[in-house]
Amino acid sequence: MKLFTFLLSLTLAGCSLFQKPVPIAPKWPDAVAELREKCPDLQTIEGDQVAITELLKAVVKNYTLYYECSLKNDNWNRWYNEQKKLYEEAIKK
Repeated sequence: MKLFTFLLSLTLAGCSLFQKPVPIAPKWPDAVAELREKCPDLQTIEGDQVAITELLKAVVKNYTLYYECSLKNDNWNRWYNEQKKLYEEAIKK
């Protein structure tokens, strides 16, 4: 029985020695759509006469909106693209 097991394992291993190994490289996963969205447009003030308080509120809101979106999306997208490039270069080797 031991001899049969040995010969069977030798036969199976011998068949695999003559074949080239097939590299299995998974595809880089796509990013979540919500994280790849561009930043929204900044808000504008409409009307002929605008109170200074409304103007200041809009400026502060736009400033906050822009920098939150920039931190959330732009830097993440840059990191994602760099990692994808490194991954694809590593697979080619």
